[in-house]
Amino acid sequence: MFRRKSDPSIDLTRLSSLIAPGVEILGDVVITDGLRVDGCVEGNVRCKPGTQGLLVLSDKGSIRGGVQVHDAVVNGTICGDLEVARCIELQEGARVTGSTTYRRPGMDRGA
Repeated sequence: MFRRKSDPSIDLTRLSSLIAPGVEILGDVVITDGLRVDGCVEGNVRCKPGTQGLLVLSDKGSIRGGVQVHDAVVNGTICGDLEVARCIELQEGARVTGSTTYRRPGMDRGA
């Protein structure tokens, strides 16, 4: 009678790009697949329309600008609005200053 809904997990195999530690991007970043940020982005990060982009923000990474993605794993700092179309996972080191919109949340202790 009652069935547990399938839990759509975030597919980390979609990661195809890296902003490494020590790298600073000034300007907007548009993704189609997966992006891991260990450095700093001063600009907006968003998916190309019609794609299912994934953002992984490590504890070393930061974004100063708006974020609009399909899925997100956040363990760093975002200073701006965060809009996630499907799943968001806020890990222990996550810090978001701005409004957050999501469909399915996941949050670790300390986030």
